[in-house]
Amino acid sequence: MVESLLGNFGTTAALTVSLACTSVCLAENSQVASERKDMAAIRLDCFAPSCTELIESVNAQNCLVGVCKFCDPPNTSTIERIGDFNSANLERLTRLKLDMVLAVTGQDSLIGSLKKSGFNVTVFQNSQLSDISQNLVQVGKLTNHEQAAEREARRSLSAFFAGTIDGGKSRYSDYAV
Repeated sequence: MVESLLGNFGTTAALTVSLACTSVCLAENSQVASERKDMAAIRLDCFAPSCTELIESVNAQNCLVGVCKFCDPPNTSTIERIGDFNSANLERLTRLKLDMVLAVTGQDSLIGSLKKSGFNVTVFQNSQLSDISQNLVQVGKLTNHEQAAEREARRSLSAFFAGTIDGGKSRYSDYAV
């Protein structure tokens, strides 16, 4: 089933390429990580549930100060809801004094509006399941949680290429691609 998800690429070749890309990203990020160790936590807002889950996966919830109404962060009492997947309350965003806003591909109108208003926006690719590991590495770099990001990226790649979730049941057995 994994082969059908990957198209013409073989599972082994795709895994090798993904692991190599992740390793290169981690190596490049190690210098940035050492430079960030003394920095205070970055202040982030997520406009997609997948971005919030990336933050949680690397244990960087302390960086999260705002989310869209569709996100489900662990500590909702201290995190503001600022807009939805397609729109943002720019005044409330400005009051949060954010370092960065996280979004995903497909939010072009929102991203344009945020950038035009002067917000620093990072856009994560989300067109393939294999993008998850690279997104984890990028979140680790941004939040100074590189070790957790590396661990989760490897776990994500392993689970993706094994096609399994807890208990060994195939994730993709019910889907035809």
